[in-house]
Amino acid sequence: MEEKVTKIFTYFEDLKHENIFTLCVGQLVELYDQCPQCLRIIMYHLRKLFFSTSKDSRLKLKHRQLAASLVGKLAQLYTRNLDQFAHEDATI
Repeated sequence: MEEKVTKIFTYFEDLKHENIFTLCVGQLVELYDQCPQCLRIIMYHLRKLFFSTSKDSRLKLKHRQLAASLVGKLAQLYTRNLDQFAHEDATI
């Protein structure tokens, strides 16, 4: 799973892949939904996006936008899963 996450994050390194950035974010959210254990590696790469050292200012901006979007989507998914767990626990 770690290889998949790393492979997806490599697409964010170049603006020529900008047309698939949204698709990559969706894939990462889907991977987290299927395998919550991969959150550690996703967070590692997110940190690298937030603190991008790219010389291209457009790419730096894109990195920060992508990271913020991904954090928001992961937080929604986490909250949904937590609510489901709480409701399941309450019915027992």
